[in-house]
Amino acid sequence: MSAAAWARAVAFLCILGASAGQVAADGQYLTGAERAVWLVICDEQLARFDIAAKPIGKDWRWFANGISGKVVATGAMGDGLHVLLSGGGYLIFPLSQPSSPLVGRTLHAAPLAVCAAPAGFDSADAPTILAITPSAAPPDPASQAHPSSEPPAPQSAAPGGWAVYQNLGNQWRQLTGPAQQPIGPNDKLLATATETALYVFIRDTASGHNRLVRWEAGQWTPLKLEPPLARAEAPAMTRLDGKVVLVFATTAELQGAKKALTIAVLSPQQQKFIYQPMVLADAAATWPGDTPILVGRLGDRVALVWDKEETRHFTTCGLDGQLLAPVEMKLLPGPPQDDSGRRILDYFMWAVMVAIFIPLLAFRPRTPPKPFVLGKGVRTAPLGRRLTALVVDFLPFYMLGFVVFRPQGLGGHSLEWSEIWRIAQQYSMSPAGAYAQILTFLSFTAYGVVMELRFGATVGKLIFKLRVTASEGTRAGLRAVLLRNLVKIVELYWPPLFLLIVLLVALNRNHQRLGDLMGQTAVIDSSATPPEPAESQPADKPPPGPPPSE
Repeated sequence: MSAAAWARAVAFLCILGASAGQVAADGQYLTGAERAVWLVICDEQLARFDIAAKPIGKDWRWFANGISGKVVATGAMGDGLHVLLSGGGYLIFPLSQPSSPLVGRTLHAAPLAVCAAPAGFDSADAPTILAITPSAAPPDPASQAHPSSEPPAPQSAAPGGWAVYQNLGNQWRQLTGPAQQPIGPNDKLLATATETALYVFIRDTASGHNRLVRWEAGQWTPLKLEPPLARAEAPAMTRLDGKVVLVFATTAELQGAKKALTIAVLSPQQQKFIYQPMVLADAAATWPGDTPILVGRLGDRVALVWDKEETRHFTTCGLDGQLLAPVEMKLLPGPPQDDSGRRILDYFMWAVMVAIFIPLLAFRPRTPPKPFVLGKGVRTAPLGRRLTALVVDFLPFYMLGFVVFRPQGLGGHSLEWSEIWRIAQQYSMSPAGAYAQILTFLSFTAYGVVMELRFGATVGKLIFKLRVTASEGTRAGLRAVLLRNLVKIVELYWPPLFLLIVLLVALNRNHQRLGDLMGQTAVIDSSATPPEPAESQPADKPPPGPPPSE
C-alpha cells in the first residue's frame, strides 16, 4: 500500500470495532487472543488488506501485506489469526509464519460474526472457530444437532434466520438450526463462547435496541438486558478469564463531545452484568465523541486502538477498568514488502548465469564457427506453433512446482486449484513461491535437455511437428542443447525480456530466439522438411550393370 493510500486508510478508521471477529465499519478489524492482537486494515476498494500484529511483550510490527480478498469477519485462536472472506474463503495466519497462511475449508456463506470457542465447547477436544451465517430454510428437526460435516449449499433462505457452524478438523459442521429470534437487515451481531455456551449480542442500528441470546445444551434462550446495556452501543464482545465481557458506550455518556467506555462482565452465577467504567490514573477515561475506537483482546486484557492528531495510539485495560498509559504505535508509513522469496530467486538466477557461461567457455569450438545456415527446402517453425508448444511443455512443470510448494491447507487437506491461485496472488514473492519457481525451471530445463538430445524435440514440439536442428540440418549436440535450455530460464523469468525475445524471433531471418543464437540452433517445421537425399555412389566405383557373360 502506498503512503497516500495508507494515509487515506488511517483517516477513516471505524467508529467501533470487534475483538472476536465481528465486522467493523470501513474495513478495520482489531482481533486478539491469548498470545497476540492483530490489526487488519483493508484498502478503500475492500479488495486487499494488510495486517499488523503485536505479540504479548513485544512491539507492533507489520505482519503481512497486500493480501487479496474482501474481509467480512476476523477471529483469533491461540497463536493464529483467522480471516473469513466474502464468498466463504477462509485464511489462517500463524503468528510464526505470516508469509505462509493456511487455507481452511470454504464456508458456504459469508459470516455475520465469528468467534473462538475454548476446548470443551460442545465436547470438542481443542479450541474451535464458530461462524454465525444467514440460515437456509429450517432443516429437518432430526438433523438440527449435527446434520452433516459439510455445510449445505445455499438454499432459499428464510429471511431473518441464522445458524451456527463449527470448524472441527477443518470441516464446517452445522452446530445449530435457525435461531428462534430472527435478525433484521439493520442488525449487527457480536459473539463469544465459553466452555458451555455461545452468547450472541444483537444490536438494531436503526432503533438502538439490543438483545442477548444464549445457546446452551441445544437450546436458544433470550437473556434480559437492563439499562444501560439495553440501548448501549457495543463495540466488542469477548471472553476474558472464562467470563463474557462486553465493552460499550451509551448515548448518555456522550456528553460535551466526550466518549467514555464501560466494561460489562457477565456473572456466570447470577447471569447478570457487572459494570466497570474505564479509568486512567484514577480519573474517568474519555475520548472525543468523533474519535474512532477499535476494541479487541490481548491475553487477559482488553486492547484499544484509536487515532489522535494523525498518530495511532494503543493501550490495554484490565477487568477492573484500569487503563495503562497509551503509547504510540510506531509503525512505518506503510507495510514493508516481503522480498525474502525475491532474494532467493535472484541468487538462483545468478547461478543460472554462471551455468550459461560454463558451456560457452569450456566447450567452445576450436575452430571459428561457420555462419548458421539451414538446409535446402527447410522451413522454420511458425511463431504461433512454437508458442503453443511452449505452453504445452511448460504448464505441467509450473503446476508441479506449486503443488509441491503450495501453502499447507489446515489439517493437511489437498487444496483446490482455486485456493492455490488465491494464495499465489497474495504475495509479491514468498519463499514458497520462489522454491516453486526454482523447481519449475530446473525440472523444465532437465526435461528439455533430455528430450532434445534423445528425440530432437520435446513433447510439445512433437505434437506440433517441430524439431530442433543445428546448422545445415545436423542434430544439435550437448553444448547447443544446454545453452538453448539454460537461456530459456532467463527468458521466462523476466516477462519484458520474454516479449523482446518474441519480437526477436519474429524479425530475424532464421526465427532464432536468444538461446538459439547462443547455441547455434533453430526450430524447424518437420512436416515441411524434405527427405534426406540418398547416399551418393563413390566416384571410383563403376555403376551397376548386367553381369559379365561367361
